[in-house]
Amino acid sequence: MRISMLGADLVARRGDHRAAIGHYEEAVAVIGELGVAEDRLYAWVRQAQLLLLAGDPAGGAAAMARAERHAVAAGWPEALAMTAHGKADLARWSGEPALARAELARAREAVREVAVHPVFEVVVLDSLGYLDAADGELAAARAHRAEALELAAASRHAPALAQVLVGVADQAVRLDRPREAARLLAASLAVRGGPDHTRADAARVEAAARAALGDAYEECFTAAVRDGDGPVGLETVRELARVTLAG
Repeated sequence: MRISMLGADLVARRGDHRAAIGHYEEAVAVIGELGVAEDRLYAWVRQAQLLLLAGDPAGGAAAMARAERHAVAAGWPEALAMTAHGKADLARWSGEPALARAELARAREAVREVAVHPVFEVVVLDSLGYLDAADGELAAARAHRAEALELAAASRHAPALAQVLVGVADQAVRLDRPREAARLLAASLAVRGGPDHTRADAARVEAAARAALGDAYEECFTAAVRDGDGPVGLETVRELARVTLAG
C-alpha cells in the first residue's frame, strides 16, 4: 500500500493531477477497511487538493467532506488536525481567508494536548504566512515564516523546508525583491530534488517573479540553480531565506 501511495504522490508532483487522483483512489482500495485510517484520510485530502487544481472545486469539496466525516468518526486528534489543515489550504486557494484561518485554528486546537511532529507546525505556520501576506500584514507574515524556517531546518525534513522557501519567495515578491524570489525558488527546487506541481503557491509566486523580472527571470533563476549544483547545504539555504526575512 505504501508503494501505491508513493506512486500516487510521484504522479501528482509531476503535474498529472487527473491520473494521480485515480492512483489515490486505487491506494484507498488497497488499504481496505483493515488498513490504516490515517492513510485513507491522507489520500482523500490529496484528492481534494488535486481536484481543485484540476478545475473541479465541487469534486474537491466532496472529497474533503468525505475525509472530514471519517476523521470525526475516528476521533483521533491527528486525523482531525490533518483534515482541518487540508480544508484550510483549500479555502485559502479558493479565496476564503476567514474560513482558512478558522480551520487552521481548529487544526491547532485538535492537537493542543498531544505531541505532533514539528512538520505539522511548519505547514500551519506556512499557511498563516500566506494569509498574513495577502492581508498586507508583512510583519506578521515574516514572523510566521521565520519560525517555520527554523522548525523546518531543525527537522531536516526536505519537503517542508522546500515548502517554506517558496513562502519566503512570496515574501520577497511582496517586498519588490523578485531576484531574491528567483533564487529562493531555485533553492526550493534543489532542496526538494525537483518540482512539485501540487503546490499552487509555487506556481503563483513564480509567475509573479517572472512578471516582475521579464526576460531576466530565466537568467537569475538559472544562475541560482548553477550556483547550487551539487549537495544543497542546509545553512546555505537557511541564510538565503534569512536575508529576505531580515528586511
